[in-house]
Amino acid sequence: MMFSEQKISAIMSLFVDKMGWKSSYIAKRPVLLAYNLERRIIPRCLVLQALLSKGLIQKFSLNFLVESTEKKFLQRFVIPYKDPYLLKPYEQKLGLPE
Repeated sequence: MMFSEQKISAIMSLFVDKMGWKSSYIAKRPVLLAYNLERRIIPRCLVLQALLSKGLIQKFSLNFLVESTEKKFLQRFVIPYKDPYLLKPYEQKLGLPE
């Protein structure tokens, strides 16, 4: 797999600078680079940040967060919390109708 320097830099910036994860942790998971930053990674990270800030979750798998299907992601990170404010930023980032 080949990825542009720009894509690698953008993904590392999100995970390390904004999400606070160690670069070595991300470097061990190169498959994360294969996913679309705007349509998959950023919207899911927004939901994760909301859950963490509200104390609704403490543990999660980064691989599951990024690699899971849309249905599994929603079942694990959105639906159980019955909070429309979790889904709204996610839908907006994906460009879905409200």
